[in-house]
Amino acid sequence: MKTFIHLIFTFFISTMALMAALGNSYGWILYLITLAVWARFFWTLNRRLRKRDEKRAREQLFENYMRSQIRKNHQY
Repeated sequence: MKTFIHLIFTFFISTMALMAALGNSYGWILYLITLAVWARFFWTLNRRLRKRDEKRAREQLFENYMRSQIRKNHQY
């Protein structure tokens, strides 16, 4: 949900910047703003996905450790 809201916000900012760049004599600044907004979106998305993957890996390691402890305690 957070990604979707961030995407909508990015669409809005970039659309307004591109529309304003059409009639502006310094349109290249607005093109740079558009590029920066999209770069920030993809950077944040990549960071969020990386954190999610790291969390899943930590949880998997913990589950494996707990399984090994249970097996160790139940050996006869």
